[in-house]
Amino acid sequence: MLELGEYEDSGHRLSGDALINSNFHIVILVGTLAKKITPASKNIQIYSVETTENAVDLLKSQIHITKGDIILVKASQGFRLESVVTKIMKDPSMAKSSLVRQDVRWKS
Repeated sequence: MLELGEYEDSGHRLSGDALINSNFHIVILVGTLAKKITPASKNIQIYSVETTENAVDLLKSQIHITKGDIILVKASQGFRLESVVTKIMKDPSMAKSSLVRQDVRWKS
């Protein structure tokens, strides 16, 4: 939500409010500003990490992904979280045809 400028605080709060009414079981927040998203729900496991690499490590080591799980990966464009999705995809070779920002300009 880096793009929101002066509205980033309220944007993070609104995101937390939306999560309260969601069906998500697990939410991974990436970045220091994401800590402002604080859904008050006992049904959601919330993890907060600093970097996309930390998110990948968390997904691979502590969270067991099973068939049928729905994973929402959302962040400010600046975090380029599609790199996280690529690393947890069953078939990462499908990333180029399935994910955004897969051309050379975005890979650097």
